[in-house]
Amino acid sequence: MKSGEENSGGLERLSLLASALSGRALEVAAGEPGEPAWTDGRVLFVDPVASAHDQLETLSVQASLLAAGSLEPDVVRRLARHPALARRYLAVEGHRALAANEDLLPPPVHSLIDCNIAGRGDSPAASLAAALSREAIGDPPDNFGAIRARHLLALSNRADTPATMRAHVAHQQFNQVLVELEEDEKDDVGSTVDLFSSPVGGGGTLG
Repeated sequence: MKSGEENSGGLERLSLLASALSGRALEVAAGEPGEPAWTDGRVLFVDPVASAHDQLETLSVQASLLAAGSLEPDVVRRLARHPALARRYLAVEGHRALAANEDLLPPPVHSLIDCNIAGRGDSPAASLAAALSREAIGDPPDNFGAIRARHLLALSNRADTPATMRAHVAHQQFNQVLVELEEDEKDDVGSTVDLFSSPVGGGGTLG
């Protein structure tokens, strides 16, 4: 278990990464231990006892959903009061959102994308139509987290909800975050795998 100070620093670094992936100012906070990750559009709640790798994957999915417009009110309203429909939608739209955001994703997250599922539609509306159909759709992977429609709608209905803004992340600062996250992962599991380096080389993930 990490101390509160260490955990706070880790969440701050994850907030920077989440903001870069989602294209908006997005805070990362500790959710309930053992519960799926979720977001209300302003805060992304992650499982505080999950491994660094699992946190990275679930953060990437939830942030990509925001970036791809998957959690806009017109779609989310259809999911409210229908948890089974929300899971079916997430099972399809999660892959599409990841694929749409692939250029920004840390390399370890790429393996989450199922291109066959991602190719079923080109928009949140198409994924919703698939979820509403009688097509056989399995449950989303555990690291996709969950969609909490009521929380998303509650925030969108507040008069003071800010407009989505593109996060401007300094190149050096973002690379430093990835380096620190990589070292945390090595400390936790003793892995020597380079989790965050870019396959392009030299420029980091965003590079």
